[in-house]
Amino acid sequence: MRTAEVTLGELVGPRGLIGGPFGSSLGSKDYVEEGVPVIRGTNLGFGRELGGDFVYVSANKVDTELSRNTAVPGDLIFTQRGTLGQVALVPQHRDERYVISQSQMRLRAHPKRALTDYLYFACSSPAFLRQVSDNAISTGVPHINLGILSRLTVPLPGVSEQRAIAEVLGALDDKIAANTKLIDIAKDLAVLSLARYRPTVALGNVVKQHKATVNPSLMTADEVAHFSLPAFDAGQTAEVTRPVDIKSSKFEIRQPSVLISKLNPRFPRVWNVAEVPAIPGLASTEFLVLEPSHSSTTFLWAELLQPSFGATLESKVAGTSGSHQRVRPADLLETLVVDPREVEPELQVQITSVGLLAAQSRAENESLAATRVALLPQLMSGKLRVKEAQTLVEELV
Repeated sequence: MRTAEVTLGELVGPRGLIGGPFGSSLGSKDYVEEGVPVIRGTNLGFGRELGGDFVYVSANKVDTELSRNTAVPGDLIFTQRGTLGQVALVPQHRDERYVISQSQMRLRAHPKRALTDYLYFACSSPAFLRQVSDNAISTGVPHINLGILSRLTVPLPGVSEQRAIAEVLGALDDKIAANTKLIDIAKDLAVLSLARYRPTVALGNVVKQHKATVNPSLMTADEVAHFSLPAFDAGQTAEVTRPVDIKSSKFEIRQPSVLISKLNPRFPRVWNVAEVPAIPGLASTEFLVLEPSHSSTTFLWAELLQPSFGATLESKVAGTSGSHQRVRPADLLETLVVDPREVEPELQVQITSVGLLAAQSRAENESLAATRVALLPQLMSGKLRVKEAQTLVEELV
């Protein structure tokens, strides 16, 4: 029996859907060291819950100007513009309020109709994402609005069935979250291992910059691995896509490399591509593709994540727009880093091993996420029984 479909608008209580425009503008001038965290697009794409680095605004500004744009534990946050289709839950294990930025929307479901854990998975399904894509307004930057979001539909079984589905899929998410924590620990360990060394050599002297580009529309491959800024922000997993769907020239990735973004160095994007993909790899031209000459990619990755390196890049940015500051490639390559030839081989091996652990955990996360994507429509439609899905998930986690 097919599960009935309902609109998101039917599931919310009073003021359950909110989003921009704001009564007050919100920008970098409003950010403070401590206060109420702001949910921006960079805080979505980390799985079920919000992630990444937050900026803060004062509690007084929230109380006087932004009170209608707050979010509390259990609320669902949707991207209004930018990378459409992203959704996340405000953490339910923290008693904390948030403010949503102008590019996000908040949904607060009526508790007697829908469980927010279930709704998160329903709104992450391929069927829901197709609705987002089909209904997006394509003028300027593609976007959706509250009216569109309220008309999108999800399958809605009974509350007990919702809970069972959420528990099965949540087990996969919990394993992904544990792996993600391990990846973060590995990153911190690699970075800290080099903290006692002084930068003494220009980056350009210990890397080879790969500059060869390719026009994807001329490629004969059926699929490519696209290393883009949105893919980095969404979990550092290259997007597998058809080359014909990529509209501009890209850098080729032929050797293990480290990608570093020229854009907005205050939010460092450093991508360790320790293994070349089995299918052709293409990188956004917003990245520099660097092949290490005297170390592993993980060692180079750890060098480029050193706070001193990031601070130097921030001092070299060109452009006045806060969202479009870039560092010139020549300036980036002239920036000093730790000389790998001056670091004992044992430490280099240790750092490389840590990077391998992170890469293995990230690969396992890709497999778990693929399993979740495959199970979602089957569970939502009722074609797969929850008990059957439980058996499969128990073997994986």
